Amino acid sequence: MRRLSTLIVVALASAPFWPAGLAAQSFSEPRSLKPEEKAIIAQAVRKGLSRPDEARFRWYQFNGGKQYCGLVNAKTEGGEEIGLRTFLIDVVPSSTGQIFAATNPTIIDPNNRIATTMTEICLSTTIDEDTNEPIAPPTR
Repeated sequence: MRRLSTLIVVALASAPFWPAGLAAQSFSEPRSLKPEEKAIIAQAVRKGLSRPDEARFRWYQFNGGKQYCGLVNAKTEGGEEIGLRTFLIDVVPSSTGQIFAATNPTIIDPNNRIATTMTEICLSTTIDEDTNEPIAPPTR
């Protein structure tokens, strides 16, 4: 919860600069994640899931900076799908921009209004890897 509060404060403080504020953090133009980067992020996100081996990810292009957002469809302990949920994760890029570590994953509850706003901000600056188009957040 503390991490989400900090993220919200940062987002609100930099709101007049979106998306230019994000662009200033980029190492380069948006790019597809490499398979090894996807594995690093997936491993960190799966640690907090009830059925980690059954998680399915939707990957988006990486805009640089120190956070990445994407979508995960996981299952409850009972085997029910929770549906697509946005996840935010801190990433540690090298000087060349390649992600070599990922920590502090947060899976956002779509019923939380503040978190949903953060999802919209995150995804509004994200490009779908498959279509090369800006994406819309998942619907409730």
